[in-house]
Formats: sequence, C-alpha cells, structure tokens
Amino acid sequence: MAEAATKLSWDEIKRTYPNEWVVLLDYELDGDIPVNGVVVDHGAVKRDLYKRLHGINGEWFVLYTGKMRRGLVMGGLCVVDLEDPDPA
Repeated sequence: MAEAATKLSWDEIKRTYPNEWVVLLDYELDGDIPVNGVVVDHGAVKRDLYKRLHGINGEWFVLYTGKMRRGLVMGGLCVVDLEDPDPA
C-alpha cells in the first residue's frame, strides 16, 4: 500500500497515476482543494481503496485523476465524501 514518501504536485500525480483514484496524506490545500501531497495508495477501483484505508492514520483525501462520468468535480479534482465511500 505505501508509496515512496515524496510530495508531488497535482499535475505530477495526474501524470503518474492517470485515470486512477489516489489517497493523499501530507497534503497542502488551496482553499478546500489539495494542490499536492504524498500518494499512499492508488488504484482503478475506488471501493478497493476504501477497504484498505482502515490502516491509514491521519487526515487523507481520496481524489480521481481522470475525467468523472458522475460526481463532484472541482478544479480538476474529484472530492469524495469520506463518510459515503460510494456516492450515487
């Protein structure tokens, strides 16, 4: 699950993990949106990430790096409701 502890910009994250869900720790915000962070997990299936998140301590963001077919997209970032891991 653990990736290298290198903080990446959002553009670097999108290039490195195209069309995937990513889990960020140690992120910096611009308003309410992370602009960089350390990727600690990633994958094509959001539900699989949520199953693995139980062992991650700290505040984290789950974001999608591609274009969304549905969901809330803000500034190119998909912000997922962490209380509802599978929103409509």
